[in-house]
Formats: sequence, C-alpha cells, structure tokens
Amino acid sequence: MMKLERFYTYAMIGDSVVGFAGAYTVTVTLKHDYEATPEDHMRCAEATEHYGFVAMLEAEVSVAINEHSIRIPDARTKQHAIGINVGLTSNHLDAQAAVLAHRALEKARSMVGPTTRAA
Repeated sequence: MMKLERFYTYAMIGDSVVGFAGAYTVTVTLKHDYEATPEDHMRCAEATEHYGFVAMLEAEVSVAINEHSIRIPDARTKQHAIGINVGLTSNHLDAQAAVLAHRALEKARSMVGPTTRAA
C-alpha cells in the first residue's frame, strides 16, 4: 500500500509529490504539456478565474537496493491534458496523481526480479 503526498490548493509547474511502498519511491511531478491541444488550453482558460492551465503529470519510480536508489526509467508513466487550478481544491489532481503513481509502481514491480521484490 502506498500513501502519496498531496498537492497544495494551487499547483504550479515543477510541483511534485512523493509516495513510498516498501523499497520503492514514486515521484509524481507536474510538468508543461507541450502536446496539449489548443482546445485543451481554451477549455481550461474558460473554466476558471484561478490561474488555470493545462499540464501533464509524470510518475517516476526508483527502488532502494543495498543503500542505493536506482531509477527504473521504463516504469515512467505520463498523463497529458490535465486541467490545473480549475477547481477550488486539488482533490481531482491528487486523485489523478495517485492513479498514475500506482500505475507506475505496478509497471516497476513487473520489471523487477523476485530478489528485489523481497528487499
């Protein structure tokens, strides 16, 4: 079971949250979404007065082995076209980050051998 931190009410590019599950660390970061469509940007701009924008979430996983933290690049997972600061709370963003973090964690666990899983 992984408990992920929460984003603040008004999130900004570069903000990240971290979760831990055994030897695994999952970091979910808010980044510019250069692949978002103009429609995504317009939808977000029309929906808010709270500096809303379109971004993407990216989850990265690392595993601790013998006091070293080793990244698992193939477990990186992204979600595009997310409206940020559209509502008054970050609950929706937190929920999307949690889903993405669990997806990346499962991907990482499927790639790692049984010896590392036991660590």
